[in-house]
Amino acid sequence: MSQSTEGTSRTVQRTNAAPVPAAGTGRPHRDRPLVYYRHGGVTVSDTWLVCGDHRYPIAELGELRTVRSPRSVITVSAAGCAVVVAVVVMVSARFLSLAGWIGAGVILAVPVVVAVAGTVRGRPYELWAQYQGRTVPLLWDNDAQRYHQICRALVRAQEHRRAA
Repeated sequence: MSQSTEGTSRTVQRTNAAPVPAAGTGRPHRDRPLVYYRHGGVTVSDTWLVCGDHRYPIAELGELRTVRSPRSVITVSAAGCAVVVAVVVMVSARFLSLAGWIGAGVILAVPVVVAVAGTVRGRPYELWAQYQGRTVPLLWDNDAQRYHQICRALVRAQEHRRAA
């Protein structure tokens, strides 16, 4: 394809040849980043970790670590309430009629259901790292499989950066 602009001539050749290796690396140079993971607002490429509105350069992330968040306050409070109600029912058991037992069962069921639901949901996984001299939380997720996929993608991205 040739273009002419006011007496100058420029020729541009396009081919389907393989990318030319970057100087001294033996690896092809790419115009676009290599994406290891992209789903639900999180993208891990060979150059960036993007979590929602936050963007972190892979080269500046160090000391990645996983932390499990504590159980929610509601779950712990419900479990404590269930224990207290159970103790009260056991102490007053000899004074309860059939209606009292039914009432005690209903009252005990509410905190037990809340505590069990909170326990089944599990504790969130958190990913923390050293970034610009500070320890910062990068992301958190309740889905263990998704969280581990993101972590594997980050490890691959960091290995790619070290090898480049």
